[in-house]
Amino acid sequence: MNEWIMHIVDIALPVLLGYVVWLLKEERKERKANTQGMKEILGYMIDRWHEEFILQGYVTTDQRNNFENVYIAYAANKGNGARKAKWEEVQRLRVDDTKSSMSLYLQFYLDQRTKEEGASH
Repeated sequence: MNEWIMHIVDIALPVLLGYVVWLLKEERKERKANTQGMKEILGYMIDRWHEEFILQGYVTTDQRNNFENVYIAYAANKGNGARKAKWEEVQRLRVDDTKSSMSLYLQFYLDQRTKEEGASH
């Protein structure tokens, strides 16, 4: 009887271990895809905010802190040096907390909407 159990274990154990290894590889692929996706999203945010802050000509403390947090997360995901240059450029912008930290794009939209509403009355 013991010999029969040993044969079953000899057959089942490699199959079970192979399955576990396959599961771990699949999980690693999924994790890598998620990391890559997150890096792309963070990179987009860096590009977008960099453009906005350069156009704006200054940053508020909150804007700089948010940009820094996003850049740190991006760099931790092995982001590239092109976005580091953008981070450094934003770091050189003057900090002005007396001005609004509202997005330039949102401000433009609201201004346009106000003009349209004024023209329709």
